Amino acid sequence: MNWTGNKTANGNWPELGISAVHRVNDISGGTSNAPVIAFGTDLTITNVGIWLPDGHDYEDQFTVDYKGSGPTRTDYWVGIYYHNDTASAIAYALSKLILPTTFTSKEKQL
Repeated sequence: MNWTGNKTANGNWPELGISAVHRVNDISGGTSNAPVIAFGTDLTITNVGIWLPDGHDYEDQFTVDYKGSGPTRTDYWVGIYYHNDTASAIAYALSKLILPTTFTSKEKQL
């Protein structure tokens, strides 16, 4: 994902460290546009770090704050926000994490 000038689907300005997930209707049909993983949920990637630009280096924790169709992607698609680094956003978007990479999630308590 990269800068569009718009707020996220959750109503926040995008920042490095946020992620997008599929909408419910992208996976199971129906009319629900809700994200398959709740907004505010922290996703931790095990066994690999994702490189982020602007001096952030490698990160392994991202917060769900956006949703999208992830066209032609698996049901397990996760998009990572890359600000205005289009080349890196495209390179990551076209990559697949190799097993035994796992995601764990922890929904934030309000």
